[in-house]
Amino acid sequence: MLKQERELHRLRPKESQIFHWARTGDLDALIEALSTGAQIDLEEKNNQGYTPLMLAIYNQQFEFAKSLIAVGVSIHEEDPAGNTVLMITSYKGNVDMLNLLLEKGASLDSTNAAGMQAYDWAKAFNRSDILEVLDSKLAKIKPVKKLSFKEQILFLSRKYIQRIFSKKQEENI
Repeated sequence: MLKQERELHRLRPKESQIFHWARTGDLDALIEALSTGAQIDLEEKNNQGYTPLMLAIYNQQFEFAKSLIAVGVSIHEEDPAGNTVLMITSYKGNVDMLNLLLEKGASLDSTNAAGMQAYDWAKAFNRSDILEVLDSKLAKIKPVKKLSFKEQILFLSRKYIQRIFSKKQEENI
C-alpha cells in the first residue's frame, strides 16, 4: 500500500478501497484486485451513502465510471438526498457521460428530496451543453394530458357515437 493510500485508509478505516479508486480513477488497481480474485462489491455504498459510480462522476473520473457502467453496475441508485447518477452528471457537466446514461436508460423524471431533477441541476450550474441535450430528449417525450372526468366521458361518448354511426353506414352499404 502506498503512503498516500495508507493515510487515506487511516482517515476512512471502514471504507473499502473501491471508493478511493473511484475518487482517483485508479482503474488499474480495480482490475488488479479483481484479477487476483478479490471480492469487491461494485455497488456498495460508503458511510455517506455514495456508490463508487457516484464518486467517480463527482470526481470527474469518467473512464472509471464508464468501466463500472460497462460491467453492469446500477445507474439508478440514489444518494441520501435522492440525487441520481444522472443528476450528478448534469451538475458536473459531462455530455458524453450524460449521453451514455440516457442510452442505458437513466430516467429524466427522477426527483430528489429537494424536488430537483437532472434538468434543474444543469440549469442551476449553467451547463448549457447538458441543457441542450436534455432539451432535445425532453422534446421527444410528448406529455400526456390528464383528462378530467367530464372530458373522459365526452371523449368516450364521441367514440361510442362514432362506432354506432360506422355500424349504421356498414348496414346501409
